[in-house]
Amino acid sequence: MCLELYREYGTTMACLKALGCEFDKDEFHAYVQGKLPYYSLKRDLVSRNLLLSMPQRKIGRQYWLKLFT
Repeated sequence: MCLELYREYGTTMACLKALGCEFDKDEFHAYVQGKLPYYSLKRDLVSRNLLLSMPQRKIGRQYWLKLFT
């Protein structure tokens, strides 16, 4: 079952959201992966434009847009 859910949704967070679970995304990341160090990353417009040009669905877009906008 886990493999099927992974194939359909790509990430645990996307799966939980699709199944109707309500939670704060930042708290989820802090619990699962530790605090994400946005403050230490520098903006990169070349990477931003490359990511935006890709036709694939953007999972976690609101997080990487913080870095590239």
